[in-house]
Amino acid sequence: MHPVKPREIGLDQVEVVPKPQSSRPPSSPLTPEQHLQRILCRYTTNESDTAKLWLTTATAAFQAKKLDIQTRSRSLEALFRASYYHELIRELIFNVRLLPNAFVHDVLDTSQNPAVQTMHLDPPELFLETFLRCAHQSDPTHHTSSLTTTTPSPSTYFNQPFYGPSLSLLQGHITVHNNIFTTSAKPIHSDEDKAEEYSEPELPVPNWQKYYIKVLPILQSSGFGKTRMCVQLSTISPGMLICLRHKTQADDKQHQESFPPQDSLVFEYFQRCRDRIFNAEFPTTPEDHERFNQAHLGVLAWLAIYCKTIAFYLEQLKRNAHDCFGTPRRCDSDPRLCWQTIVYQLAVAIHSPSSGFLPNKLFEQPQTCPRIPLVQDLSDSLSSNDATTTSTPTEQPTNRTKAELYAQMQTPPQLFGTRRLRSVMLEYICKSATELDQEMCIQLAACLKEPELLVTAIEEYLKPHLDRLEQSAPDKTAQSFSFIALDECGSMPDLLQIIRRVWFHALPMSTWILLIDADPCLVPLAEDTSHKSSRRTSSGSRHRVTQPFSFMPLDVNFSEQQRQNLFADVPTLTLRKLNQLLPTLGRPLWYNKLYHSEQGVIYPRAIIDKLLYPAGWQWNFRPFWMHHDAINQNLLALVSQRIYLEVSSRSAPKSWYGFIQNQIGQHLRFIGRIYSASDSIITNTPSEPPLSAAAAWFFRGEPKDTHLKWGKVIEALVHANEPVGFNLGTKGEHGVAVLCTMAIDVAASQLYSDVLKQSLSPSANTSSIYAAVFGLVPVRRWLRWLIGGRIHHAAFSFPPPTTHVGSGEDGGHVGSGEDGGHVGDAMEEDSVASSSADLESESMSPNSAFAAAGTMDETSALWRWAGRAWLNFKHIVPSEDQVNAQKVLDAEELVQLWFRQAAAQCITNQSGWDFLIPVYESNTNEAPSDAEMFDKAKLSYIAIQVKNCIKRPSKAVRDGEVGPRLAMAEGKQKECLELFFDLKGHHDH
Repeated sequence: MHPVKPREIGLDQVEVVPKPQSSRPPSSPLTPEQHLQRILCRYTTNESDTAKLWLTTATAAFQAKKLDIQTRSRSLEALFRASYYHELIRELIFNVRLLPNAFVHDVLDTSQNPAVQTMHLDPPELFLETFLRCAHQSDPTHHTSSLTTTTPSPSTYFNQPFYGPSLSLLQGHITVHNNIFTTSAKPIHSDEDKAEEYSEPELPVPNWQKYYIKVLPILQSSGFGKTRMCVQLSTISPGMLICLRHKTQADDKQHQESFPPQDSLVFEYFQRCRDRIFNAEFPTTPEDHERFNQAHLGVLAWLAIYCKTIAFYLEQLKRNAHDCFGTPRRCDSDPRLCWQTIVYQLAVAIHSPSSGFLPNKLFEQPQTCPRIPLVQDLSDSLSSNDATTTSTPTEQPTNRTKAELYAQMQTPPQLFGTRRLRSVMLEYICKSATELDQEMCIQLAACLKEPELLVTAIEEYLKPHLDRLEQSAPDKTAQSFSFIALDECGSMPDLLQIIRRVWFHALPMSTWILLIDADPCLVPLAEDTSHKSSRRTSSGSRHRVTQPFSFMPLDVNFSEQQRQNLFADVPTLTLRKLNQLLPTLGRPLWYNKLYHSEQGVIYPRAIIDKLLYPAGWQWNFRPFWMHHDAINQNLLALVSQRIYLEVSSRSAPKSWYGFIQNQIGQHLRFIGRIYSASDSIITNTPSEPPLSAAAAWFFRGEPKDTHLKWGKVIEALVHANEPVGFNLGTKGEHGVAVLCTMAIDVAASQLYSDVLKQSLSPSANTSSIYAAVFGLVPVRRWLRWLIGGRIHHAAFSFPPPTTHVGSGEDGGHVGSGEDGGHVGDAMEEDSVASSSADLESESMSPNSAFAAAGTMDETSALWRWAGRAWLNFKHIVPSEDQVNAQKVLDAEELVQLWFRQAAAQCITNQSGWDFLIPVYESNTNEAPSDAEMFDKAKLSYIAIQVKNCIKRPSKAVRDGEVGPRLAMAEGKQKECLELFFDLKGHHDH
């Protein structure tokens, strides 16, 4: 049950009774904020019994502790039926012309559309909270109630420092495309059914390829800062970002950190435009053409007012900087610096704390022109020669409709002096666009059913404002462009066809529409649907779409100073500090404090909730579970963060593309490149240590559960291999990768079972999480789970003596020093599964590795070394270069692998090792202390070679060196382990 909404709350329903209660008349010179402050303070600090009773009721109604629905409903109903509340509403409405536009927009109804009114109005139980929060923020000396929440806002994490080259890469990407074609190819307007009647236009030979339109998709999986990058872009190019995301439910953990929130007025406006068309891509009847044109006129109107607004502000700022942009010019600075200064000032005004976008300053100030004074307090008006705003009305309001109360401004709101400027500006754009849309529909009523109406309307209503915006930049500012960025635009795929078509016919010179999303379907839309929607281009024409932008770098928060400390010859970082640097790696999202503690310890559960969908997904060991979903996206996302899985397109394109689209959109798979002329996508899972560490933590727990988890993952790989098309190595190296990773998970689950259990608790402390995530595993335990306990001794006639460690017929050796010196003991693996079924069977039998006769020789040199050598790898990454046995492995390569907690997988055509696992040697059999200084001289490796030959490998192959040589000081020796896996071998040889 909801409390009854007061009749007075709708501005078109109120019966205003002149009853001013303010101590000053409405004609007083107070600012709108001061007027609001006086009204709210009087009602929230009133000492009368009526006021006290009402505030007590409010406290009870909004108290945080859980109440039964009947009690809370009765309290709310009493609160909103109180005459004191009606008096407050009445006075606010009476003074509506004197109140800040942003407050009226946020709290009171400003819409003439009943449907929008219902969606826009806050629930009645939130009105009081809004009022009291405004009063509390306006005057901190008045503490009205405890209704405000202490939950950190997602915006808190949005204004962290912005690092990395992605902004300059985007700027260069747009500039290059803009220089290739100064304008779009002139369109030929025809219906699809008449397209065959027109021949291809003659084009000059140098311009044989023309771009379709200045619309650029910016595509990458979540967490790379696409939105933040485009907001930052506004500091160097005039424009702004609009968010069209769907509103999420309060309990949707998957998007709790999303910012900015939906720009609801713009979303609702575009939704109305989209709803007009009813998915009629190619209208045929006159009625279809009418709806088709109406939808496009709505988008045209919004884009026209947007261009007008940005151009208006730029012109105002240029007039204020008359020394730089006047005639004659009196400024000695580079004209480009002057232009960049006013562009930066516009960005600051739109995104400043006073604009309501963020509570804190967002941008660092760049170099600016000294002749242009930057406005620091954007809540104060800027004196200007322009009379750009209307004066505050002083006449007494009378009974009138909402349309009369909210008469449309002829110019945009003040750039300086307008509280919540961004919201007020978007309100102005949407209102003005609605009026322009209505005007066009009236003026063009006679030709709404004409197929060629759009071209005429664009030329008359959009083109003048677009030209005005593009002519704002001085002639000497080369490579300048403006933009509008539509974030989360995948929420309205049908709308994008309309936007592309309007922009195609508008022929912009240097203004770009940026489409931001994580769904790669936007690019096939750019190729296929946009070609159709232009009613002009086709795959065989000379038009092509822009190359989507996806170059979002990794590791941008890992500073150069930290990099120098990591690779320094003299140890400067402890092992703990090394682990605490993990959030700086991978995508910028992991540096967000939602995902790590103040000390840098990652929160694995929060990271897993971002990787898997829906958030909160848990393992299910029921045997029939997999049959319900042959392609289990969550399991494949998890294993992709542990071993390197390439996906080819050899399977059915539909299932392949659906898998990739889902993995990118919901499971953080990385987009390398999307080709605009085809459906080809380069995609992978690069090294992201925080993500892989969280995935490893998610696999670990009770040892028996770890086996079951890996069994389910192997089953998922088998189910998905055919429809998805995994590019599994012919040598069986992916099976060995699974075995090696599974072995370290089981060993860690045994060794750290207690802290792993503690870390699963919602109240887990940082210490238990750190131990569960970063606990090291001795090579000895890992080997026991990987190859079991059965050994045999072998004697060889050639020097030096060699230790063989193998699967099936053969083994490898433990090398010592650069010259390949060896130790003289050997052991043999019990068995290695040669198929996915064998892998699962092996994982289900934790004791099978120890079933064979014989035990490990605890006194051997190998076993002593394995007891003081430690592993930390949690994922496997592909090597970029060949490092075979003849090459010397740079120590920095091992440092990089250890730091990233990764093992390396060789490139396809390399001889020798297939996997290289870093190990850290301790002076004793105890794990190195977290307080110990990280010493790269203690790093060594385990090299693994995998063979899957029809015939038994030759003796030369079996006895050859596997791993590369280690760089070390002269006279020093270092031990490493080399394993040889022959998947066709027989364990009884």
